[in-house]
Amino acid sequence: MHSHHLASMHHVNVLDAYSEQLETIPKEVLQEQVQAIQKETVASRKWLASLPRERLAGQAEESVKGIQQSHAQTIKAAKAITAELQNPNVNYTSVSNQVNQMSRSLRSGESHIHDAYNHWKLNPIHRRLHPGT
Repeated sequence: MHSHHLASMHHVNVLDAYSEQLETIPKEVLQEQVQAIQKETVASRKWLASLPRERLAGQAEESVKGIQQSHAQTIKAAKAITAELQNPNVNYTSVSNQVNQMSRSLRSGESHIHDAYNHWKLNPIHRRLHPGT
């Protein structure tokens, strides 16, 4: 779940870096990035849904709800961007707003994943790469 989530965040960070100049990126490239975000987010959601019910309840329940909300908001924003990119006159301000929404949602989801992993006694791999975080 976490690796898919991090992959989504990577693609969003690329778009976010260009949020003020999205119109300089070909629509096809923007759409490819959005599809990658959606694909990785769906994979993260599927992994979460595959967990046993008892793991999703109890102490981790609020964290799981936060992760699910992050997934839903990210996919909703991705769909909005896809719809906007179909227009002949793309509103890049709207696309940028949706990119920002995805970025906020995924950052929020990241903290919920960490909380859930703590409840589940799992060690997020990034802790090995970034000790002290």
